[in-house]
Amino acid sequence: MRRRKPHPSWPLRTEASRSSVSRRRFFIIHNPTAGRASHALFAAVLRRLEEAGCEITAQIAESADEDAELARAAAARGDHDAVLAAGGDSTIRGTALGLLGSAVPLGIIPAGTGNVMAAELGLPRRSAQIARYLLDSPVRK
Repeated sequence: MRRRKPHPSWPLRTEASRSSVSRRRFFIIHNPTAGRASHALFAAVLRRLEEAGCEITAQIAESADEDAELARAAAARGDHDAVLAAGGDSTIRGTALGLLGSAVPLGIIPAGTGNVMAAELGLPRRSAQIARYLLDSPVRK
């Protein structure tokens, strides 16, 4: 599989983005059946977010419809800084569909087998980099 370089906006930070972008409350939609060895990565990212003082609510979803439903409900509640899709491309797609029309940012924990979307976006693949990216990177539109 071809590896892409990280997106130019990562890890570039300015004082303005550092103070205005920091996110601390995450709703995570997790597909535990995605990927072969993704459980270790998912656990490591969660640990790093918790060590950073984040509030995390995680929900298991088993279909793209359920991903969308959970994301839509989280966006409607408005009690999280971002909704994270932890799984593969199908999980990301379902979660993104649920967030359409809301101002809630989508974050990605690439825990699937191929993770084509994450690779195309140039997202980091290591737990420390993923956590830092989720916490501090500017929201792309």
